[in-house]
Amino acid sequence: ARVFELLEITEAIIDADHARHVSATLRITLVLHNFDDRLDRIDTPTMVIAGEFDQPTPPERMMLYRDNISGAQMAVIPGAGHFPFVDQPDAFNRTLRKFLDSLDS
Repeated sequence: ARVFELLEITEAIIDADHARHVSATLRITLVLHNFDDRLDRIDTPTMVIAGEFDQPTPPERMMLYRDNISGAQMAVIPGAGHFPFVDQPDAFNRTLRKFLDSLDS
């Protein structure tokens, strides 16, 4: 429910012609939350899921996470953007379910 609330807020901001403010905020957020130098500290099973058409964090960028988190797996969701769980929910859920099921084996 929280995700949909955030999406509604984002849509309202964009609808109000504030797209450039959203873009600036996202860029600032990415800079302030750069954890690239700490990825090797993650020791939890990790599935990196990227959207094929994601612009803020394209699959090529997400490969950095896959390559620097020990044992991480990665999937690219065809036809999805930055929110693959919204753009392609069935494909996202199948990918996540397969990963989660693999943890039980």
